[in-house]
Amino acid sequence: MGSPALPILDEGEKLIALDHLDSALSYARAILTRPKLDILNRNQALLVLGMALFKEENPDASVKPLQNSLSIARSLKNEQLILKSLVALGASTATKEYARMDSVVIYLKEAKPLAEALKDTSSLSRIYNNLANVFIEEGDLEKAMAHCYLCESLLKNSRFELEKAICHNSTGRGLFELYYRDGKDEYLKNAIVSFQKAVDIFERLGHKRYEAYARMNIGAVSAFLDDYERAEKETRMGIKLGEELRDSTILLDGYYNLANHFEGENSLEEAMVALNQMTVLLEKTGDAGDIAFVTDQFSNNAVRVSAALVKNRVDLLNKKLEVAKSAQEKQILWFVSILLVLLIIGISIFVYQKNRLSAQEKKMLREQLENTLKSTFARTFLQRITAGSFRVRAGRHPVVG
Repeated sequence: MGSPALPILDEGEKLIALDHLDSALSYARAILTRPKLDILNRNQALLVLGMALFKEENPDASVKPLQNSLSIARSLKNEQLILKSLVALGASTATKEYARMDSVVIYLKEAKPLAEALKDTSSLSRIYNNLANVFIEEGDLEKAMAHCYLCESLLKNSRFELEKAICHNSTGRGLFELYYRDGKDEYLKNAIVSFQKAVDIFERLGHKRYEAYARMNIGAVSAFLDDYERAEKETRMGIKLGEELRDSTILLDGYYNLANHFEGENSLEEAMVALNQMTVLLEKTGDAGDIAFVTDQFSNNAVRVSAALVKNRVDLLNKKLEVAKSAQEKQILWFVSILLVLLIIGISIFVYQKNRLSAQEKKMLREQLENTLKSTFARTFLQRITAGSFRVRAGRHPVVG
């Protein structure tokens, strides 16, 4: 929300909103080099400089000009400049390499009643959103989600589309953290819905950097749902946006996530390709200072990336590939061995059954023959008795004493 009394701030915010960060930085620095600069104009220029540095993902550098802006605004008792300086300081301090969350909360809690008094919906939504992110970092997910829903409710019927998208993105992040804590898949599904809302708005507004990160968030959540096709698709779209912006941080994040997706899918060759692309990018990205910055800022400080880390991951994947190939060869050998054993057993059973049948047949034939012989003998014997062929021969009688 601009004011006619603050033309430098209005112009700077327009440039930042359009993602023309180089122009915003040049504009602010040019004003600060003017001789006999009016203190109000100096205040505005410092605020623009700090906000542009923060948007350029250099929060450490943004803190000092923002602190100077706040100090001047307090001396001027300009509530609008105090409010904007406090909100910007809260965001910058929260994303510093060594963040002090207690300081962040102090800045934001001081800003909240000012935003309410000035009816500054945009600033109030940013306060809710930043507090939500603080509570996520501290693991207080109930408070985090409460502030996310406050933010969504505040912006529901407002015209602040960018703030809505930022709020949806934070809601998605909070739901993702809830899944980590409670393990419920419904949190992942709801997180994707929130991230998709953010993507739709960022894309419509042309905020490619925010869109890239929101898409990669969808990719990360999709991988947890084993939807690797969507995970790859969204991550590659994020990488494409990073290429358009020539943003090495987005590209490093994208390649690393892509490697993780492929590794989870057990597509180790594709994971190797992604990590090799990452290695090449690290070697080509700017001077030593730029590489150090990218290394420090990668993945919002959650993961530190270096050439050594990439090499370690590549070596690990190479070992996994060797193990996989060895395991595959062993599986084939076992399969062939089992087939041979089964074949031998089958032949043995066949021969046994055949021999068994043959023995049974012989036994039956022998029994039939014996029965036939017995029957023939009995018949012949009967005929002889009937015909008187057999006679009792005479012999001595026993003596009786």
